[in-house]
Amino acid sequence: MNETERDRIAAATNALRPDWPLRSIRTFIDDNLRARGYRDTAIAMAYIACDPETKTPKRVLEAGPWWTAATTNRATSTPDPFCRRCRFVHGPDQPCEQLEPVPPDADTPGVTDYAAARAALKETE
Repeated sequence: MNETERDRIAAATNALRPDWPLRSIRTFIDDNLRARGYRDTAIAMAYIACDPETKTPKRVLEAGPWWTAATTNRATSTPDPFCRRCRFVHGPDQPCEQLEPVPPDADTPGVTDYAAARAALKETE
């Protein structure tokens, strides 16, 4: 983790547990969690900060459900919801009606003659 990420986790943890001093949390992260991943550490620290049984951040060093929570859904990815053809979102039973793919630099999906469309817009101004 870089310094900014460690600062963010410390601030988030302090927001969840204001009774834990920000400077102490930051020092704890530097000394004990620096080599861990940003996402894993953020989830684990949030988990223990929200747990009323936790008295100090040091509990995160123990094996516990906070590290399991950090690895949940890691293998799954969010699918791209946009149709590659028209760049709209379709439901599972809605096929795309766009015949030609929309160029990546296009401003308006569904318009095939972009130069003519831009010229027509300028005429109306």
